[in-house]
Amino acid sequence: MTRASSAGKRRIALRKTLAVVTAALLCITMGGCAGSSATIDDEPTPLAEATGDSEDGSAATSEYFSSFEVGVGASQYSTTNQSVNVTGGSSARVYIGLKFKDAVKGADLKGNSVLATISLPEGLSFGSSVSYKTTAMSAPSKAVVKESGHVLEVPLTKFSTAAPSLVVICTINASETVQSVPLAVTVDGVASTTTPAINVLEPSYTLTVQGTTMAGWYNVAQERNPNSQLDKAVFVGASTNAILEGKTFSFEELKKSNGSPIFSEGWIAQKVKNQHDGQTWICAGFVPVSSIYYSGKDIYDEFCFSNTEEAQEFIEGKRGIAYGEAMTSDQAAAVTKGSVMAVWVIPNEPESITHYSYDDVTVKGVLPVAYEPSASSEEGVSISVTQEVVNENDHWVYLVVYHVAIDARAQERILNINLSEVPVKVDGPQPGDEVEFRVEVYDDSGKGYEYYPESGAIGTIQSQQPVSGGAIAGEGFEGYLLPKSTSLPAEVFSHRVINKPLLDLFDFSKVDASVPDDESVGKALAALGYGEKEGELTKAEYEELTRAYLDDYYLDWLNRSRNLEEEGEDKGIQYYRSFQDVPYDDLKVFFATAMFDTTPETNSELVNAKYYAFYNGCFTVEGKGIYQWMNDKTTSSDGKQAFSNKFDEVLASQWDETRVLSDNGVFHSLKYRALLDGQAAGNILQNTQFGLGAQFKLIRTKGNLRITKAWVDTTADNMTANGSATAIFRVTGYATQAEAEAGEGTEIYRNLVALTFNDPDTQERILTGLPVGFYVVEEVGYENDNLADDVVAANHAVVEVSVTSTEPAEAAFTNRSSDEGTFGTSVVNTYEASPNNGIVFRNQDPLYRELHGVVA
Repeated sequence: MTRASSAGKRRIALRKTLAVVTAALLCITMGGCAGSSATIDDEPTPLAEATGDSEDGSAATSEYFSSFEVGVGASQYSTTNQSVNVTGGSSARVYIGLKFKDAVKGADLKGNSVLATISLPEGLSFGSSVSYKTTAMSAPSKAVVKESGHVLEVPLTKFSTAAPSLVVICTINASETVQSVPLAVTVDGVASTTTPAINVLEPSYTLTVQGTTMAGWYNVAQERNPNSQLDKAVFVGASTNAILEGKTFSFEELKKSNGSPIFSEGWIAQKVKNQHDGQTWICAGFVPVSSIYYSGKDIYDEFCFSNTEEAQEFIEGKRGIAYGEAMTSDQAAAVTKGSVMAVWVIPNEPESITHYSYDDVTVKGVLPVAYEPSASSEEGVSISVTQEVVNENDHWVYLVVYHVAIDARAQERILNINLSEVPVKVDGPQPGDEVEFRVEVYDDSGKGYEYYPESGAIGTIQSQQPVSGGAIAGEGFEGYLLPKSTSLPAEVFSHRVINKPLLDLFDFSKVDASVPDDESVGKALAALGYGEKEGELTKAEYEELTRAYLDDYYLDWLNRSRNLEEEGEDKGIQYYRSFQDVPYDDLKVFFATAMFDTTPETNSELVNAKYYAFYNGCFTVEGKGIYQWMNDKTTSSDGKQAFSNKFDEVLASQWDETRVLSDNGVFHSLKYRALLDGQAAGNILQNTQFGLGAQFKLIRTKGNLRITKAWVDTTADNMTANGSATAIFRVTGYATQAEAEAGEGTEIYRNLVALTFNDPDTQERILTGLPVGFYVVEEVGYENDNLADDVVAANHAVVEVSVTSTEPAEAAFTNRSSDEGTFGTSVVNTYEASPNNGIVFRNQDPLYRELHGVVA
């Protein structure tokens, strides 16, 4: 029997996962053994131990060796290999080897009376040609096959080495009904330490299917096919062509040895577009052939037709089978040489496509984000960016971190944070990778800036490419002009994309074009019935046809793919009336498996549709398309631009959750992720520049209060004569004006403030970071304060602290010195609450120290 090829062995190995497997253990009995030249380096892995018994029931031993191992193989044996495959109903070459341990070199093995005996169970048998060889033999000898091929005898003489081997080269036949039978393996009454098995695989029939790659790869102009033109289909269960009866003949149903179909999307299928000329090939069926040496030109000349009728007549005349049908017994019998040829139809008449009526294919517009300049560094705000890349499970995440710092210079009531103003370029993301944007806000201004509700928005940004001389390709759904681009890198929206609908346009129309320019596209559209003019058109008319009807064709193509003619009435399916009706999963066809072309796209509605498809689903943030964010919960003051949209909820929900207080201020961290669809975004987007904008506002929640005291009727001499004076003010804050005027209610702030005077100049104190509300400021007198008591009693004011002005609220008072002259030159500048509701004064610096506490 011819030795199985390596490819054949791979098929057998793979078949084990599909076929019904039975195993027969190999039985070897010997009275002695000779050696072999086979080299075994690896130590074997013993199976369960088996021992032979002597007549008195004790374990058998041999005076010639201590133990032996048995191994098998398909091209050579190894004691580490404990199984070999044979297909049921056929034969296989098998190597059987024995290796002995601690053999007695040169020992007499009783001449030729000692035999190595190998037995097979029912269902397995040795072929007639069997040879063996030991280490001491210069050439193989023929073994003796007995008992109808079930027993093999090998005579032995003596061991020539201390570690001899014996190898038997044989053919083993397997019937289709073999059963698994465990057998003992002994030599001179001693059991082998390993017990190999023969795996009998279910029988199979291999059919060569030719012409499979012709549709995708055959170059008609060069009359050659650079690829292999055949595949092999395997049918399990029988080894003859009779098994073909009842089998469905299609590329999807014909399976390889590993169980996968011959079918390959876009290359081996019933309908395939040729990569060289764009022609569509349709497989009409298969016919039996007797040779496997057809060239690509032979197949094209003999098995390819221009119409279905001719192809069907040819198939019937050859007792072949139509594509997708089950083979009859008569057709199976015609496959006498184990090979069939695919028959192809290459039609040259335009296909028909249903034209639907579209009043308006435009996508509903949304308001663009009202981007405003960010607060400047002079206003106390700075924004910087850092980037890094991290691996997360099976993809990369590109981190873009915006560091927003707010310092004490910040006074404005509202600070705008426009992230779009900060130049960021993210290089390297592949489809399926993510970009995580983090916004880290550090507020050490003391103004209590908080997130301003309904101020957050995300959206597209205006293209940075200049627009000149009416060079407009289209208009985005938010009203941004989409400029034509004449160089790379460029946005894919303004260039013609060679995607499946466009390839089908030339395929359906049978118009051959080297480039998809407006004239070629117009000719294809005219061939499919678009436009009102008939007959041959001028170049300008074809170009105008493209500008007017290419978008209609795309919608017709999308509707055609839904089989509306077959399912519309039954399921009530309505056709897409605009690109906005088309779900994103269908719009993926714009970019998936597409190719880039430098030809400008002149159909503006198609430009707009690609722009919408990209930002509605191909490019998403937090699982939603940018268009969806911009179209949901929009707020606007003028109806022209959006102050915020639903993305505001993403930012607002994180503001309080991420609040961290520190000695240096308050920290907040906001984040959101953007994703480029890995299935839809192919190489077509490599040269695309696209942008993402985001902004939000912060509102100041704390204000400032200035307390001033001016002197009247007091001179420097008067001050010198009577000594320094210290004025004390009680400051109490309330949420409402009514509470402040009544002096009752929930207090939001309480403090005592001291101003010390050594001369009659006006003094002031500014309290910062106060909660917004109404504040009662009243002067508190005390004995020997060197202040006029009647004026002190009158110094009382209610002041509103708000964030509407950058200037502090002000409580201004006047006073004059007392003529008591008893205070001397001591300075009273601090105090604190006491248990008996009195005031304890302390002489300590600094002069303007502020104490917080509850004072009755």
